[in-house]
Amino acid sequence: MNKEALTAHLQQFHQQVIDKMYPVVGFRVPPVSEISLRPLLSEGGLGIDRKKGSQYIFISDSEDTPAYSLPIEYSAKTIFTKEVTTVHETGHHIHSFLETRERKVQHETREEWTERDERILRYDELVAEFFTCCYYQRTGMFEMFLQSQLPPDTFYGSIYTLYQAIPSALDEQEQTCRWLITHAYSDVKRQFHRTPTTQLIGRFVREE
Repeated sequence: MNKEALTAHLQQFHQQVIDKMYPVVGFRVPPVSEISLRPLLSEGGLGIDRKKGSQYIFISDSEDTPAYSLPIEYSAKTIFTKEVTTVHETGHHIHSFLETRERKVQHETREEWTERDERILRYDELVAEFFTCCYYQRTGMFEMFLQSQLPPDTFYGSIYTLYQAIPSALDEQEQTCRWLITHAYSDVKRQFHRTPTTQLIGRFVREE
């Protein structure tokens, strides 16, 4: 699969993820306007096209080759990795549609703002990665997904451990995914003490 074919595949895959997760999320959102492969320092990201009034996903293309080289053919492993990134960024995309705005905190010091900002970033990454775990759980590819990811002692590895600690009975993992993706951090931070699951999430976000 070359770059053009992979880009088209990821665009279709993105729509497939939205359709597959609709029963979990409970809402349907429009797909991003574009998925772009480009050299990046991170695996991917979500951008806003203000002219079109829509969002786009950009995914790292670190294996890109100089113009004079032969067109690159992506391996199955690389394609799967980029699919995982697409699922993660799709989670961010849906979360950005459904979350309520973060509430402004009055009389906040710079240190307090920095702390809160870091917690919001941790929460947003937790939401997107829970969404990713839930997608691969629903597709029966969770074990394959886990084997391709980082060790448990990393930031994302800790999220996978947290996800697996939630009982799968009664669809609690899916219910937690929906609860997370439909709420902003400011709306859930006071609810972290309510259940064993929300306590685990609260400790993770606050790094307690």
